[in-house]
Amino acid sequence: MTTDINVWKEERRINREMAFDETDILGGKAVILMNVHEMWQFRMWVATEKKYVRETLKTRDKALAIELAQNKVYAIGYKLQQGEKIFGITVDEACNEFLKHKEKQVDLGEAGIVKGRFETIKVLSI
Repeated sequence: MTTDINVWKEERRINREMAFDETDILGGKAVILMNVHEMWQFRMWVATEKKYVRETLKTRDKALAIELAQNKVYAIGYKLQQGEKIFGITVDEACNEFLKHKEKQVDLGEAGIVKGRFETIKVLSI
């Protein structure tokens, strides 16, 4: 019985192998892949955020897919040059931003919060 389960698991693993055709874009900065539905997908590694950008190109035409992928590489590169994040901020970064905001309120005196309240917020956010 376990061999049947193992065969089933192996078939599922093989079916998850999506890429039939891979083509490098702009000298390896990105890749386009054809999936089982013969649609082209875009994949690019963003080193600063340590993640892949993965999107469908919504086309079956390889020439159009290459053109769309090149445009995406340029757009992502431009955003990175401008200092924008591709994937948004992490929870840790959001907590730090919130603490900076609350610390400014302490400095405001009456209109803000008292130092003790800020310390409580700071301890709870750790």
